[in-house]
Amino acid sequence: MTRKACCFCALALAATLSWCRGEEREKLGAALFPVEQGKKSGYIDRTGKLVIRPAFDWASGFSEGLACVEIDGKYGYIDPTGKIVIAPQFEQASYFHGGLAKIEVKGKWGYIDKAGTLAIPAQFDKAEDFCEGLAVVNIGGKRDSIMYERFEGGKYGFIDPAGKRVIPLQFGFAYEFSEGLALVIEDHGWSYIDKAGKRVIERKEGVRYLRCFHDGLAPIEPSVGKAGFIDKTGKIAIEPRFDSCEEFSEGLAAVMVAKKVGYVDTAGKVAIEPRFAQAGRFRGGLARVRLEKTTPWWGMGDRWGYVDKTGKLAINAEFNEVCDFSDGLAWVHVGGVLEEWDVHHRPRWKGGEWRLIDTTGKTIWKAPTE
Repeated sequence: MTRKACCFCALALAATLSWCRGEEREKLGAALFPVEQGKKSGYIDRTGKLVIRPAFDWASGFSEGLACVEIDGKYGYIDPTGKIVIAPQFEQASYFHGGLAKIEVKGKWGYIDKAGTLAIPAQFDKAEDFCEGLAVVNIGGKRDSIMYERFEGGKYGFIDPAGKRVIPLQFGFAYEFSEGLALVIEDHGWSYIDKAGKRVIERKEGVRYLRCFHDGLAPIEPSVGKAGFIDKTGKIAIEPRFDSCEEFSEGLAAVMVAKKVGYVDTAGKVAIEPRFAQAGRFRGGLARVRLEKTTPWWGMGDRWGYVDKTGKLAINAEFNEVCDFSDGLAWVHVGGVLEEWDVHHRPRWKGGEWRLIDTTGKTIWKAPTE
């Protein structure tokens, strides 16, 4: 597994980021998967056969026929034969969506097309992948020098593939569009806007909107009381009766009741009784779950496995850490001990190995932990 791109999917009920991009990548149907061998990254097919020899310092998955790779600290793109089609020249780079990929040049973000031409000049302090035809961008913000993932300040807005600011940079924060709506924060609080920038669901006093719409529903959490779900008109669709709740995926949403996690369907009916210590979203018919908390590390430690939509354990809970399935494969870690993990460091395992498994639990690839 690649050192920089391993999922370290820490997420369960406290996840706060949209996953529109992950859904889009899954729809593309990956045929090749990045793996690490001898501190270099290459690609295997879904049978585990090495197709592109390990020659890169880092490698991403394929998206729209191209994959991002790192060589000597610079990022470029290869095609499925392993041929470099866009020379490594960028400080950072991402997946292609709608024919465009975000790239960083001299500390600013812009977008290139699949020929490597700069389609939207590098002018933003932060930029996201295109999702539903629009991309979130920021000007004026700064990344925290200690906590790299934290980004503060500036104003957020949305651009189209031509680089036009179709929704002005006016928000304190903005998520990507999902099912035609985007969650944004203004001076008066959170609200949902449509692609014209019009507020469709206004902020409600004492209610916190929790993220994106999926299956026509989005989670909410009152400042006092229980969490539930609203529909795309802002009306309560599933009465607040949970301690916390997640976004829907594949018709089910993780909810917490009395410190145990289960799943409800879009009608609010309990589909899987709350019995897990932690649980994630369904992807490809399976969801990662943690049977019990045996270590103080949130999201880390043994007893992770996968359940199907009936709640049956489809893959035994024998892993330290697991990632969501993507195109039928998922990374899991087994063996060893957790050596380091806190808000300033990524999880680091001593011993054990990362495995790429299929939906039956069969190991496709092994990568020993350094």
